[in-house]
Amino acid sequence: MTLEKYLAELTKTRTKPSKRPNLNAKPIGSRTKISKKADIQTKTSLEIENETADIFAKNGFIVE
Repeated sequence: MTLEKYLAELTKTRTKPSKRPNLNAKPIGSRTKISKKADIQTKTSLEIENETADIFAKNGFIVE
């Protein structure tokens, strides 16, 4: 299978956004709260989680 065929098949099964992209969109759910007592790895992973939710929302996905 060529790379082009593989990518074409892969895109058929991916989740599609529910809305159009909107740079002002925000997740509809609550952001994950980050405890001041959390270690640096936990803080970093939760910050990435919140940033990822923002990116998906801005790209048309409904994020709770």
